[in-house]
Amino acid sequence: MEKRSTIRDVAKAAGVSIATVSNAYNGIDKVSEETRQMIFEVARELDYQPNMVARGLSRKKSGLIGLLLPIIEEDGEPGLPLEKNPYYAEFLSGMEKKATEMKYDIVIRGLRPEESCREWIMRRQLEGAVFIGNTPEAIANDSRELGTRLVLLDAYVECNYATIRVEDEKGGQMAVSYLMKKGHRNIAFAGSQIQFDGCIRRRYLGYEKEMSGHGLFREQLVYKSALNYEGGLETGRQMLKSKIPITAVFAASDTIAFGIMAAYREAGRTIPEDLSVIGFDNISSCDLTYPRLTSVDQSAFQKGIRAVEVLCSEAEGVQKPPANVVLPVSIKERDSVRSI
Repeated sequence: MEKRSTIRDVAKAAGVSIATVSNAYNGIDKVSEETRQMIFEVARELDYQPNMVARGLSRKKSGLIGLLLPIIEEDGEPGLPLEKNPYYAEFLSGMEKKATEMKYDIVIRGLRPEESCREWIMRRQLEGAVFIGNTPEAIANDSRELGTRLVLLDAYVECNYATIRVEDEKGGQMAVSYLMKKGHRNIAFAGSQIQFDGCIRRRYLGYEKEMSGHGLFREQLVYKSALNYEGGLETGRQMLKSKIPITAVFAASDTIAFGIMAAYREAGRTIPEDLSVIGFDNISSCDLTYPRLTSVDQSAFQKGIRAVEVLCSEAEGVQKPPANVVLPVSIKERDSVRSI
């Protein structure tokens, strides 16, 4: 196996000290630009690759930020949000784009509710991390003791960390108002975990508020299932059995909406003739369904960009106190809702 070039090899070939090569790569002003470029040229000829971990330790900066994903138990099987919901993949794409621009790398870890991430943070020398949802106490304690910055995504909790979320409740109201303007009155809600204060509950509260304001709210119109395609499929089958003539549904995520649409097609029904559907997230797959799904847009990609901006600003000591960012929502109209 061919031996890898070392910093010692570069220094010898360039006729400089090892310290000078190290200073050149770490951007230290002691090295002239002419010498720096000469060292880089020699390094390219030797195919030298600097040890990024060692560089991070010497500078006390690793250039690494973490994405902590909650491991969700469904039907006894553990799974990550990335596996079940394309929204998180789009969010991660936004994070990756901004992290690359700011010269950071992202590492991902799944965590169970009470699992500690202390060893992982220390081993990776993370400069900060993004956590999706309300942060468990174990993670909060670990980050506090280690001095690691945290940004909480879609969290509704009093804390001393930066948070990024969207106008979830307003989005729920907007979705129902949109359906009402199309003539719908028997409007169902499809979501999950509305008993816990998080983004899904806030979207439900928006639904409940708008429906109650028009005297239309009924518990029988509220459906709870897993927050994925399979959950939507089950919800759609339950809706088809309803004694209430449901004409429209607000789904708390696009993946649930896709499942509901599939259940109606499975039963020989058509969208939007037999059921108008509006989702939430506006993921790219909304343009690939038939009919194309109308959805509340929260721009997961831009949310990922903003998360890195906030986290890196805090890691570099730019932002004090922690930011609390609330991003706007809007309705992206397509073909899955009709007027009656």
